[in-house]
Amino acid sequence: MGLLIRGGTLLDGTGAEPIAQGAVLIEDKQIVAVGTENDIGVVNGHQTLDVEGGTIIPGLINLHDHLHRRMIRYPRPSWSYRLHSREIESEADSFLVLQAAHNQLIQLRSGVTTVRDVGCRSHMMVDLRRSIEEGVLPGPRLLVAGNSISMTGGHGASHREVDGVDEVRKAAREQLRAGADFLKLMATGGILNFPDEDPGNVELSEAEMRAAIEEAHKVNRKVTAHAHAARGIKNAIRAGIDCIEHGSFLDDEAIEMFLEHEVVLDPTLSGIWRYTMYEREAGNVELADVLVEHAIEPGRANVRRAIEAGVTIGVGTDSAGIVAEEIELLAELGMSAMDCLVAATQNSAKALGLLDRIGTLEPGKAADVAVLGSSPLDDIRAFYDVKWVLKDGVLFEGQIVH
Repeated sequence: MGLLIRGGTLLDGTGAEPIAQGAVLIEDKQIVAVGTENDIGVVNGHQTLDVEGGTIIPGLINLHDHLHRRMIRYPRPSWSYRLHSREIESEADSFLVLQAAHNQLIQLRSGVTTVRDVGCRSHMMVDLRRSIEEGVLPGPRLLVAGNSISMTGGHGASHREVDGVDEVRKAAREQLRAGADFLKLMATGGILNFPDEDPGNVELSEAEMRAAIEEAHKVNRKVTAHAHAARGIKNAIRAGIDCIEHGSFLDDEAIEMFLEHEVVLDPTLSGIWRYTMYEREAGNVELADVLVEHAIEPGRANVRRAIEAGVTIGVGTDSAGIVAEEIELLAELGMSAMDCLVAATQNSAKALGLLDRIGTLEPGKAADVAVLGSSPLDDIRAFYDVKWVLKDGVLFEGQIVH
């Protein structure tokens, strides 16, 4: 038996004009028709989901998460983000994979039907992905990187350390053999340990990244890079990268390279912002002020410049953020509500190399759909109020996102 979703305003994820009294017809896990109720006509033998007053959108995509670390979003009172982060990474794999299983279901009910997990230790997310694919657990479509690849002593907690082109090539092959859907490379330092660690430092070299990218592209896998510093961003793009995470200190030359090479920028504003907020709440006001002055505000200004220049923007949260929050922060930087929706659906599907399967409401694509309680075109905070979610045509009750 199929399902007809009807009665709401329909936004198909392509940026096309809204369709009043829109409808989506679903059969066998796929979308078979999209349009107005009159376009689709009378459908017999199908269940009907009436969403009058709501808004029908494609399932949202989170390009940047670490599912085993999402408990960091709910820190203990007076605990700093850094302290909580270290505690998480000291936990047993068995505990962390159970946390990840819990967290991925929360994401699904918030309208996120696809998650890209950009790094964990022990390849535990490969097993979680399998449990979802085999129906053991409900959850979003999960793409996993396995271990991120960094230089010895480089940024990150869940990585395979390497030095030199040959080691990088071997590490890339190891991740792909273990079941990675894509690779993640650490091109620069990070913000987590700033100012002790400088996000402006270059880590993996252009030649090292090129070796990993060659291995991934040989087997049609995408590669993304953690990169804050402009030089690291440009090294990654010259090496053939598909997507850049963060991009805080990009410059004019980097923007031109994004456009020339059609690289997607995933700013992860919400995760970085929450890091600062948690440090302030823990009493580390001086550190929070330093982070805002030297990382948050420059990053916001540079992402705004990239948006204005027409760089393709994707949506990812990192460990502490949520997709609705990420969208709201992008809107604050000048993106229209429609562009924000496209970023969280069509653009992010492009970054994954899955635009032929997900990301828009079109016949032949997977039946990944979310229903919001109101229209984001009227109020961007509509993304916080998710009424229903379908992943591969299976219906889940949504939730108000916090």
